[in-house]
Amino acid sequence: MQAWIFSDGAVGNEKQALALASRLELTAAQRVRVQLPRVARWLAPQWWRASLSGLMLQSVPLSNNAAERLQSADPAPQRLAADRWLVTMLAERAELGQTSSPTLAIGCGRAGAVALDALKRAAPASLQLRTLQILDPRCDPARFDYLLIPEHDRARGANVITLCGSVHTIDAAWLAEGQLPRLQPTPQILMLIGGPTGNARYSTTHLQQTLEALPFTSVALSLSRRTPDAMRKLAVDFVRERRNQLHSPRLWRGPEDGENPYQQWMSQSAEIWVTPDSVNMLSEAVATGAIVQVLWPETSRGKQKRFIQTLKQRAAAGRFDGCSSAISALRAGLNLPPS
Repeated sequence: MQAWIFSDGAVGNEKQALALASRLELTAAQRVRVQLPRVARWLAPQWWRASLSGLMLQSVPLSNNAAERLQSADPAPQRLAADRWLVTMLAERAELGQTSSPTLAIGCGRAGAVALDALKRAAPASLQLRTLQILDPRCDPARFDYLLIPEHDRARGANVITLCGSVHTIDAAWLAEGQLPRLQPTPQILMLIGGPTGNARYSTTHLQQTLEALPFTSVALSLSRRTPDAMRKLAVDFVRERRNQLHSPRLWRGPEDGENPYQQWMSQSAEIWVTPDSVNMLSEAVATGAIVQVLWPETSRGKQKRFIQTLKQRAAAGRFDGCSSAISALRAGLNLPPS
């Protein structure tokens, strides 16, 4: 089965869609960025539906490995109106002799939902298209064939499959690969630092106090693209101040620090401390089997607070993969063999 992946290009959305394609062992033919008109970004998809001719798409080809890591610097291919894009994809399928195989369109986030909705209404029957939306689209679930929704979201329906957290690729094989000998020593504590959101309103003061209280042991800090400049500066200053200690801390801010050691650090760290803003980071942390500490949970609220409370209960006994049962249900619904 071939997969097309639609999102707005946000790392968290694309990462989940790629992870799902990998867990389903699909061939990811295209990663597609969806550009919505500015007025539609808040109205879509519940109050704004698009025709294919009204959407602009940007394709980023992928290798046959659906788990391919996101590139640090994406190419800038031509943007096409979605109806022209579909004609091109159908022609490519014909050239590759794939016209008899079904296609699964995976969307994540609002932009992905808009694209799936428009594609489902316009695609020819010969495409055998099935649509799968990740995250609550905030519209009628009947617009999609399947929805994969976190338990802390409220969307429910006959075609809705729920999971605890987010979709990720962390399993025994991923962890074993990360355990391979590397040049850098193993950190005792790994801190995953995201950025404040409306549902996780922590501040630079929270981070500063935590860094000041860190024990003098092997520490690694991994920052997000969303980490504010003030918090980045705190992390840099912390590393500089402790660089002459027995266990010098390490820091990864982005491509400027070289290859991302995320897999190695996640696989080898004894403890993982995570800021409370990111469902993705929290879901991946508890899937490693390390001791996980959610930083400043008192700053969370709403559905993020509900998710953290649920995750603490489910992961209390150790390694927890919150999406494995949902993946099994999807495989059955798509008539894919068990993994």
